[in-house]
Amino acid sequence: MTWRADTVADETLSPVIALGPSFAEWAAGLSEAGEQDDPDGDGLWNLLEYAFGGDPEDGLNQDANGDPLLPRLRPDGPMVELVFSEREDKVLRGLQYVVEFSTDLVGWTPTGPAGVTSATGPHSPAIPGFVQRTLRWPDDGALRFVRVGVLLDE
Repeated sequence: MTWRADTVADETLSPVIALGPSFAEWAAGLSEAGEQDDPDGDGLWNLLEYAFGGDPEDGLNQDANGDPLLPRLRPDGPMVELVFSEREDKVLRGLQYVVEFSTDLVGWTPTGPAGVTSATGPHSPAIPGFVQRTLRWPDDGALRFVRVGVLLDE
């Protein structure tokens, strides 16, 4: 970039623009690098391994702490919890985590049951670059299904 003014000589600057981290950068060294590829044959696409913190070439379906990689649904006294890892910089990476609920596996809605809350916190032990998302709602005995989708917009 060059600029000039009447009272000074031309000035030239070569700006360096750092790019944010991307799925393409993360997948560059994989034998199968597409979003829907599964190089280790564990049934998880690369995009899911990327979003939840897995290793697409080990087949263990665990995070860095050895916990299950995929979202987990568990009872917690009178509450139900859905817990999963998400990237701290998900917005910068173009990732969106979409939680949906259903009572019949046909119709899905992002609106959870009455009293649902959502919060993030650190992993214990910590996983660099990831937080733990926890959704909680009262266990009212109703039959309910929940899923977490991942969208990438780079």
